[in-house]
Amino acid sequence: MGTRSIILITGKGRHGGKQTVRLYRHWDGYPTCNLSTIAEAIEKANELHQKYAMQSWSKDYQLTDMPAQTFADLVVASSIQWDGAAARIDDDNGRDCVWHEELSSAHYGNQGDLEWVYVVDVEQRTVKVYGNDYGTPAEHIRRGTVDPCKYAACLKPEYRDKERGETMSVVGRIVGLGWMVNRTGQAARKTKQLAW
Repeated sequence: MGTRSIILITGKGRHGGKQTVRLYRHWDGYPTCNLSTIAEAIEKANELHQKYAMQSWSKDYQLTDMPAQTFADLVVASSIQWDGAAARIDDDNGRDCVWHEELSSAHYGNQGDLEWVYVVDVEQRTVKVYGNDYGTPAEHIRRGTVDPCKYAACLKPEYRDKERGETMSVVGRIVGLGWMVNRTGQAARKTKQLAW
């Protein structure tokens, strides 16, 4: 049985404007795994930005100018395991879930058995985590962000501390790269208490 999740990535488009991409991950969608994949994508984005910052034509580009689809491609690449990519661009009726507009509820999809939803805003350098229960993306987002460590409570007692530690470590890795995790509302206060 999988831990189903989606990752909604929003930011600039390749040729201006806005862009939104929805990725789907059937297995290992819990925070420790998906946040680690996102952290690796951020590191790859930084490397790519440094490489292109050396080009005279791109000196004015910032990492926050990276198109949402480019970042989504980095997330897919970061999810590759021995048997292939764990995350992929989702599809609605055979059409890729890539839109040339800002993120809205129309991009959430309607899968009703998702456990986790992640929203990555490349321009704002934020990652928001929603979930820890079954529901549609709209239901998860309506309930608000959750402490990513909450997942550990679902595990057997002997695994909880290890999972919390790994989750806190990967959140710290993302924050150390200059991004924010769940910095709004009630979840932000809890996050600050955990020194993220």
